[in-house]
Amino acid sequence: MAIKRYNSATGKWEYVGNPGSITPNGIGAVSNAGGSLVVPANASTKGISIQATASQSANLQEWQNSSGVAQTYIDPNGNFYSPNLNYAGKNALINGGFDIWQRGTSFLNPANSYTADRWVGSSASAFTLSRQSTGLNGIPYCARLQRTSSSSSTANMNIAYSLESNDSYKFQGQTATLSFYARAGSNFSASGNLINPVVAYGTGIDQNAYLNGFTNQAYLVNTTVSITTSWVRYSYTFSIPSTATQLATWFVSSPTGTAGTNDYWDITGVQLELGTVATPFSRAGGTYQGELAACQRYYQRISADASSSIAAIALGFGTATTNGCALIPTKISMRIVPSVSYSALGDFYFSDLIASANYTPTSIAISGIRSTTTNVFVNFGFASGITTGRFYSVQANVTTGYFDMNSEL
Repeated sequence: MAIKRYNSATGKWEYVGNPGSITPNGIGAVSNAGGSLVVPANASTKGISIQATASQSANLQEWQNSSGVAQTYIDPNGNFYSPNLNYAGKNALINGGFDIWQRGTSFLNPANSYTADRWVGSSASAFTLSRQSTGLNGIPYCARLQRTSSSSSTANMNIAYSLESNDSYKFQGQTATLSFYARAGSNFSASGNLINPVVAYGTGIDQNAYLNGFTNQAYLVNTTVSITTSWVRYSYTFSIPSTATQLATWFVSSPTGTAGTNDYWDITGVQLELGTVATPFSRAGGTYQGELAACQRYYQRISADASSSIAAIALGFGTATTNGCALIPTKISMRIVPSVSYSALGDFYFSDLIASANYTPTSIAISGIRSTTTNVFVNFGFASGITTGRFYSVQANVTTGYFDMNSEL
């Protein structure tokens, strides 16, 4: 290997030392105002090889700013990091920016139930979890956990996320960093303005740490941080055992006394990534569309288009004078065959476009054995009037009618 550096006096690149004979231990500092150039001895020779020592802990390579702070680096395991990298999959937490709220944007006293997509909210009473605006560049929304004004309930307020195993495997035996933004309301009542960030791991498959617990659950982070009324970003770096098959994170506050008008705390920009540095927040899906699609793999609501009072959601088929069926397609392929719920019987119609007649079902039953991750088979019962062998338009009332498809952990 030969190394050249630029000679500003001659305007030429000149060899440093004896070309072909320089070894890594003999290079030393090779730099000047003109820069340096590495030239391999031939086309089959590597230009530069950097070999870690046993139990290497420092980065293998760094690109630093004028103050000596690493801007881009290759860590001891050979992973490349750049603070400005924004790509799908860097952040393992889907909807960490709280953009997607398919179930609604405000939840009163959620009891271990999903609120913002992929996030479980929980408190015993007198608590609202809602979407709010942040004023942060690039992260417009947050989740707000707020006590009901004048309430004396001091039940913990929690918000939690569990990764499925497929999203957790890449962290096995690696170093990872959790980061998030948080701020407090002016009447936030937790002692010391503390919230409790937690990261846990387990050895089971596709479990929910917060709802049911992980197999062999253990903590990687379990600490407290005092938050202020201004947005501040916090981060924690930790090592993950090679046996970990699932990860989860959750955040807890413990209120005290009687709630004031602004007894709340906000959280957003939650990110879990490989590496020792909290890089700028990135959505797991890369874009809003990607984030929505990632959320819909776990949950999606099938309903009418808001531009019409009644709109078709599927194609139905008459199987008897009192029975019909329909195959309702999901928007994207779901994680597993979903469980299905619906709004109310009166929200749906079998519309006969030939006879210009609508039939309201008397029963709806989901056929799990005929459903898949891309289609849900639904049986409808009617009092009478259905023609065997005729196709019908399955329509939903736009203001109330929906089918919920749930493949959450």
